[in-house]
Amino acid sequence: MNQILITGDQPLGRGGMSTIIRTVSLHLKEKNALAGLFFDARSLDGIVDTTWLEDLPLFPTGDKTAKIIRKQAYIFRLIKLLKQNPDIRKIVCLTPNHCRLAYLATKFVSRKIEIISWIHFSVDTYKQREKRNLIRSCNYHLVISSGIREQLVELGAQAESCFVVYNSVSRKTETIERPKIEFSILYLGRIEFFRLKNLKELFSSVEGLSIPWHLHIVGSGSNEDLAQCRNYAQKIGIDGSITWHGWQSRPWDYIRDVIQKISCCVLSSKREGFAIVLTEAMSYGIPCVSSDCPTGPRDIIQNGVNGYLYQNTAHADENLRQALLKLYKSQAAFNPEKIKASITKFYSENYLARLDKILLS
Repeated sequence: MNQILITGDQPLGRGGMSTIIRTVSLHLKEKNALAGLFFDARSLDGIVDTTWLEDLPLFPTGDKTAKIIRKQAYIFRLIKLLKQNPDIRKIVCLTPNHCRLAYLATKFVSRKIEIISWIHFSVDTYKQREKRNLIRSCNYHLVISSGIREQLVELGAQAESCFVVYNSVSRKTETIERPKIEFSILYLGRIEFFRLKNLKELFSSVEGLSIPWHLHIVGSGSNEDLAQCRNYAQKIGIDGSITWHGWQSRPWDYIRDVIQKISCCVLSSKREGFAIVLTEAMSYGIPCVSSDCPTGPRDIIQNGVNGYLYQNTAHADENLRQALLKLYKSQAAFNPEKIKASITKFYSENYLARLDKILLS
């Protein structure tokens, strides 16, 4: 049977990207369509969590080397791997550069092998050379949001080669309840003060809330970002209304068992790929408020049904504040079961069915 190789930089194992790669890999393995995972050797700075790789077939990555030598070594190892595994007919690449390197490797193999991109970040985050690599190296693209599809088409990709698959989330039977009085706000994700996750905007918005609120932050970040966030929260006088829960290996179990009640989940990102945290929250019946960044959230949030989008342009902190107030005042209108139903197309069984039509046809 024709098989698929997944390749790219190894994810750190602490976010949604690792989760979705594992979900897809296990599904392909069950279908006997997964050759394995082949990650590029690189330094992971000692913070990698490899538990998500359990029960998945891995090809050796080789030794860490200088960047230029590493690219050459990666190509040589990939050529050898492809020659030793003649059933590999498709290579799914997680970065633009690996699309190019895989394309070059296939030129030394005497069979047709398709190159497929599966990037998990907005195209805007890549350099021009990397964008060119995406377009000129790939047969087609697995796209995790409609915004990324638009970006690829604008760069020159054929519209019919860009398949919007989104990301998946599992159905939940349980519902995380809301507190009756306090407005309990959840932020779950990487802690960044002013970079992509933009927690400064979230802190500035809740500062002016004229309602009883509390912010729960679940996640980790660099020491610099953590210090900036804590110092800023203290400076504007909201540190007493924030609980820092740190990184949790099973965050939603922790949220359900320890925090217990959540009014809404919030995302103040400048950029996202898909924003899987929103669908995860909605699968528990939690409404969400998110910035309308270029890609991701607008595919998920339906205003007034499962949350609100706010414009992250001028006066973004005030826009977020007003969205939070609007949700607070209309909480009763957000039915948890309707919120769960609003993300039906993202549930795993529907997601994997879409993927099968593309990858296994």
